[in-house]
Amino acid sequence: MVLRQIYDGKEAKELDDGMIKLIDEALDWLTPEMIASIECIAFNDDGKHISGSEWAHCHNYTGIICLKTAPLCKKTIWHEAAHAYTFHLIHLGGDFYKDWLEVSKTVSRKESLIERGVISIYGGTHKLEDIATWVAAIYSSLDPNSWSDFDDLLRSSGMKFRDLGEVFSKKLELLRKYKFISQKDYEKFLEIHN
Repeated sequence: MVLRQIYDGKEAKELDDGMIKLIDEALDWLTPEMIASIECIAFNDDGKHISGSEWAHCHNYTGIICLKTAPLCKKTIWHEAAHAYTFHLIHLGGDFYKDWLEVSKTVSRKESLIERGVISIYGGTHKLEDIATWVAAIYSSLDPNSWSDFDDLLRSSGMKFRDLGEVFSKKLELLRKYKFISQKDYEKFLEIHN
């Protein structure tokens, strides 16, 4: 079970039942491997720990996710959980990050987001953000109560997922292979978007 706590609780709000329910709903979507990489989800609204423009962050290699209490949404939790799991995989010394970089370098940074297999402008800022935005977008597209960057991308491009190209297919496959998403969610995602 993921520990939910106040981070340096002096200036943070107490967690109410609605916040706890939202966190639990977000965690229910994740694979057991992703959940195991999260040490705790902490909250801090003091403006010092999490900068004004930031909503959240994940401490490198510790599995500690820090969130502001508002705005709190499942997509942010999924995004930060993806960071925690990515750091975990990198720490283990496996091939995931190397494989992601290999797929990502097959196209030039000058190419469009679609040609680069990037689903949002923020995802294009760094490979770690690319991974996290992908994971959050997949879970958001599977959750009927969420809006996904994939929905925006597919609507604006007029394409289906299968039309987006090889880089998209390879990235989705890597997320399945390394258990960011389950086989069931992988198949459901393809069913929805193809």
